[in-house]
Amino acid sequence: MICIGPLTPSQKARSIKGIYYFNMANGFSYMCLGETIILLLAMEIGANDIVVTILGSMLNLGFTLLPLGRYFTARWGAAKTQSICWVLRNIAAVCCASSALWFYLGIPYLPLITLVLSAYAFYGLRAAGVVMTVPLLGELTSEQDRGTVIGKAGSYFYIFCFAALLLLIIPILTFKPHLWTLTGLIIFGSVLGVFASRFMLMVDETEVLRDSAKKPIWSEMRIALKNKPFMKLVLVNFVNNVFLILMLPISVAIIKRVYELSDSAALWFALCQFAASAVFSNFAGILSRKYGPRQVMFVFYLALVLLSILWINMPNKFTTILLIIAFITNGACNTALPNCTQHYFLHVVPKENSVAASILQAVLTGAAGGLVGMALGWCMIKYSNTQFAAYTLDSYKLYFKLYLLLSLPGLYFIYKMKPLPEEKRRIFFKIPRIFGH
Repeated sequence: MICIGPLTPSQKARSIKGIYYFNMANGFSYMCLGETIILLLAMEIGANDIVVTILGSMLNLGFTLLPLGRYFTARWGAAKTQSICWVLRNIAAVCCASSALWFYLGIPYLPLITLVLSAYAFYGLRAAGVVMTVPLLGELTSEQDRGTVIGKAGSYFYIFCFAALLLLIIPILTFKPHLWTLTGLIIFGSVLGVFASRFMLMVDETEVLRDSAKKPIWSEMRIALKNKPFMKLVLVNFVNNVFLILMLPISVAIIKRVYELSDSAALWFALCQFAASAVFSNFAGILSRKYGPRQVMFVFYLALVLLSILWINMPNKFTTILLIIAFITNGACNTALPNCTQHYFLHVVPKENSVAASILQAVLTGAAGGLVGMALGWCMIKYSNTQFAAYTLDSYKLYFKLYLLLSLPGLYFIYKMKPLPEEKRRIFFKIPRIFGH
């Protein structure tokens, strides 16, 4: 609901509770139809690693539909826009599920084309729905509780992802592993996603966000482009997104193609990933509030770099503990890096410029990051497959050697970000000792 004038403490509390409820229902829904299930479905209908990488980049490529979200926000406000977009994105998810039917009927090319285009709509409508999430959180929180709210919201999402995997998806796929089982899970998740959209209607906001979305945006974007701390954040967020894209889907491909795990066995590792995301979403928020998001971001990006070294040294024999460590690191980095980015953004961007800056950041780091991640992943896979046979551990090890080489400059980019006041008060990790003064 759009309110005239500042929100009262009770309105803010109710709105934050609505966001928490939305994240709970959406977490359960998303696990039934999100990237892990989509990737498993893609491999069931014959997708190669390049298609897997494309699907892995869709979360970021979807940011090309951001203008649609701004158009909706100018008419209905941020919360209602997210509710509407969530209904539409879950309709797109049902279209993803239809690719199984085309595959069953033996129609060439149509299953993968349907899956890729529907996945783009699914993630694009998500991007349109969350275009104003950061400014909305800025309205509902203060500097004191911002890190906690962001951390809790993410934590609730991943806890319910974990619950969906443990209580529903793994048991079903263990006893009934089948293409149609994956299809049914996606349809069930879509219905639950439509239900989740109702909770966003509990969220109050001022007219500021709607009015901001109506304003010509180019002049405000020029102001954002002159904000040096913000532009350094954009560069770092771009790098974070690219190397998350290059890491996460390939990890799933390895356990399916190299170690030949069943869908249900592969999902046990996804369970580890989402459990880590649930824990580290809140934990990273606490650390970020205490020591500053830049230092926390550095630590988790370093973990991502070190993870590539683990994959390079992964033994040919299936080793459960090493793969658990890999997927826990995936989950921790996948939630901590975006959370730190949001926290830092809300500190360095003035509230009156947050809408334009949020859109600019999403386009430059999301859409552009998705395109670069997809192109870079395609080149790395093609090169690795020219040196070793496709779908072998040696090929993937070469892929991660390239990953390690390309990811190292990201540490320096994080180091060059402006320290925030809480970082100056408490030193968590003395970055300058690594790079010098």
